[in-house]
Parts: sequence; structure tokens; C-alpha cells
Amino acid sequence: MTELSSSLQRALEANSPAFEAFRSLRTTIRFQAEEHAQKALVVTSAGPQEGKSLVSTCLASSLAQLGLRVTLVDANLRTPSLHTMLGVSQEPGLADYLGGADGPAFHENCGTAGLNLLTAGAVPENAPDLLASQRMADLIADLAAASDHVILDTPPLLTTADAAALARYVDGVLLVVRANQARRDQIQRAKAMLAQIDAHVLGVVFNDDPNAKKSLVG
Repeated sequence: MTELSSSLQRALEANSPAFEAFRSLRTTIRFQAEEHAQKALVVTSAGPQEGKSLVSTCLASSLAQLGLRVTLVDANLRTPSLHTMLGVSQEPGLADYLGGADGPAFHENCGTAGLNLLTAGAVPENAPDLLASQRMADLIADLAAASDHVILDTPPLLTTADAAALARYVDGVLLVVRANQARRDQIQRAKAMLAQIDAHVLGVVFNDDPNAKKSLVG
């Protein structure tokens, strides 16, 4: 059993406002999956420190609680955090596999039965090239074929090109916005970047909203 971070434990606490909000988000994702085959999803934000990694992990855990096979991927090869959040080792992981290692190494049943985590691995110098590679595209396709859902946590859109590159390979994108932090112009720029590559934006997850802890809006 992995040792979850305190922030993740609080978010997954049964009957908490955050837990109920993630159940609602899970239902929305499942409905869209049934209607439009939304299996592989990128979770990103306009800027840093908006809570996208917590949203990625809580959403993946919530989906796994339904008895689904869920693969969570730390695709933030610059400042990875999911290994810390879920209390596992960082290496080996995604970067090692993209760099030529045999077979991606997963942490199975990570915190929740059915949730498999692919950590970022050793932080590389050529993260953009690795994430934009055909090997990455093939990996996402393979994971989607073997899982009910694949959730990729990525760097912010406005700081690197990584999230935009990955958005081309998935079925949909969730944009995380921290209330009272993200500026309107930043959100508009992020949405414009996704529109330029014809990414399917499923919605916006508001983090730290005083009226609704985490909610999905169109």
C-alpha cells in the first residue's frame, strides 16, 4: 500500500466536498466516454500552481473506485510530482521508456485498486522531443487500448509546449483553473492554444472555488 500525501488524503476523504465534486466530475467523464469514446485525457492548466496534479490524481482514483482500469501518467517531465503525491519511487518511469528502455514500469494498484501509475522517471534534458515523439503517441494508444481511462498530468500550457504536443494524441483536455489566481487573459491564451491544434476541451475544473471546491463547467 502506498503512502498518500496529506493533500490527496483530504481530497479523497469520503463525503468531503472535494470527494463529492470529484464524483460529479467522474460521472461527467464517464458519460462523455460512453457517448464519444473519451478514453485518454490530458489534464493541464494555464500557469503553474493551479492544482492540476491533484485533480489528475483524484480523478484517476475516483474512476478506479468504479472498478475501472485506470492508468495515470506523470507526463510532467520537468517538475514531476505524482510519485510524491502517491508515495512511490520516481524512477524508472516515462522518460526512461521514451529514452529507449524496455517496457514502461508501472506502480500497480497505486493507492486505489485498479489504478496504475507511470511516474515521470529520471528528468531528461530533451523533454519536449520525447513527449512529441512517435514512441509517446504509440504509448498513449497502447495504454488506451489496455485501460478504461488514461489520465496524463502535464506541464502548464503557457510555460512549455509539452501539454499542447500531448493534446494532439488524446481524446480530450481538462483545463484546471485556480480561483483568484489565474488571470482571464491567461485562460483565454490557453484556450486559444488548444483551439489552434483542434484539441477537444471537455471543460474547465475550478480549483479552490469558495462556492464549490472543484467543479466542471463547459
